[in-house]
Amino acid sequence: MNYKRLLNIILVIILSSHAYSSETVSIAGVVIDSKGKPVKKAEIELLTAKKEKVADTKSDKKGTFDLKDLKAQNYYLNITSKKKGSATVTIRAWPSGNIDIKDLKVTLSEKDSVLAYIL
Repeated sequence: MNYKRLLNIILVIILSSHAYSSETVSIAGVVIDSKGKPVKKAEIELLTAKKEKVADTKSDKKGTFDLKDLKAQNYYLNITSKKKGSATVTIRAWPSGNIDIKDLKVTLSEKDSVLAYIL
């Protein structure tokens, strides 16, 4: 293989991995019950693909939540409420060009529902 071509390939790989790791995003949304009403104080956990906790929060009285300054990568968003049920959202990141999730609507159910979302 040509030395210059090999160097270009290595440079592209390094730049791609750097762009992936330096991008930050936010995830914001609302948690609702099966009747469409906001769920306050729902517990929200953001986990890496390896199930390591990155952040946690609770929904406010309108059911809204906001997680900021997150590294753009694959996540699981686990949302639970003792009285209203639970849901898991799978979030997939692109190598670059990820955008904030602003209007994620998560409906809790008695059986754990699973949703997928791409940054």
